[in-house]
Amino acid sequence: MKQLLFFALVIGLSVIIAGCTDILPARNATATFQPTPSPVVPRYIPGDIVVKGRGSGTGEVVLGYNPTSDSYQTRSIVYNEYGSVFFYEGGEKTIKRIDLETYYPIKRSHVDYPYKLPDLQKEYSPEYGTGRILTKENEPHEGIIILGYDYPRDVYTFAYALYQGGAWIYDINQTYEGARTDVERRY
Repeated sequence: MKQLLFFALVIGLSVIIAGCTDILPARNATATFQPTPSPVVPRYIPGDIVVKGRGSGTGEVVLGYNPTSDSYQTRSIVYNEYGSVFFYEGGEKTIKRIDLETYYPIKRSHVDYPYKLPDLQKEYSPEYGTGRILTKENEPHEGIIILGYDYPRDVYTFAYALYQGGAWIYDINQTYEGARTDVERRY
């Protein structure tokens, strides 16, 4: 019995010394280092006006950035023919940082007080909204789908659509532009 007790004591001490338990601190133990992720630096600051391409007449003005949600607060803007900038339709919206920086890669200008931009007084407004499929009265299976509207140029962007097998088929990679008055007169 003494041998069994001695053997159990030797095994127990060996386990403790080897560091297999939490009773004694391990020798030569180093603290584990958890690097903190570096903060994301937003590309735009409040007041930046960003657009999709050079010469674009519409875009977004950055009103703020929220690091917790990694998103920008923006509002849509439009340039008039003299280069003045105005708030366009809708109010303030939240857009994820990566989405805004991808869709609007160009900083066109900067305004000091983005909240003080005037609202655009529209001279005309489009009759059709984005995503609407239009057909001619005598051709109900052929038409166009509205993909967007550019207010400064007064132009719709659209793709041709065909009704087959109970669904509309269209290719949004092949787009066309047409004057608002022309598209609204034909469809």
